[in-house]
Amino acid sequence: MLTSRSAVRRPPEPVRAPTPELPASLPRIRRLGRVRLPVTLGHRPWATAYRMPNGRVVWCVRLWQDGSVVRAVVSTAVVRSYAERSGLARLLAEVEALAEPEGGACPTVA
Repeated sequence: MLTSRSAVRRPPEPVRAPTPELPASLPRIRRLGRVRLPVTLGHRPWATAYRMPNGRVVWCVRLWQDGSVVRAVVSTAVVRSYAERSGLARLLAEVEALAEPEGGACPTVA
């Protein structure tokens, strides 16, 4: 059996060199969850909530615009306002549950 010279010089497996793990203290973007936005009767895109390293929650929504899909990043206030104006109480409750502060609801002081 003949082998080419380039095949002989190649390492047996193309594996990356080991890299150290990222430190746990590095702030990361976390995916919180997603909800369906009833835009029209036949169009209900997913809205995915992400918590940014600074604590803000943003929503990524894929919408149709001019015959193609366009990603839009909006704030929680925009999604909440849409749910309120449309009378979608269940959607509003889901948005509130996902977008609450990291420690949960703030306790009331007596």
